[in-house]
Amino acid sequence: MISKAAGEKQIYVKKWLNTKYAALFRMNTEDLHVIFVDNSMLVLSASGKRLQYINKKGEFRSYNLEVDSLSKDKGAKKRYTYALEAIEKVWKKKNTKEAIKRGENLELGKILNI
Repeated sequence: MISKAAGEKQIYVKKWLNTKYAALFRMNTEDLHVIFVDNSMLVLSASGKRLQYINKKGEFRSYNLEVDSLSKDKGAKKRYTYALEAIEKVWKKKNTKEAIKRGENLELGKILNI
């Protein structure tokens, strides 16, 4: 049994998404945890400014996205991009469904931001 210290906030999964290549978890702290099928992981802070990455070899790296560039770490960049695209796809799909329920007339260009 895990006990929490007095005043410590309990952390739990608020939303989750399972894709072909990863499982994405939005925590109650608003951090995003992503576990990929190759056992690599990343955690994006709620502010979007800090990224922590563990590659498939188990090597840990931490990035301040305001300062650091992911261009030197192709694995982290690829997985970060994948996670953001998966979230964006779900967000657009959800908003499109909600707009249709409201009876709004949708144009494909508006949905895809073209």
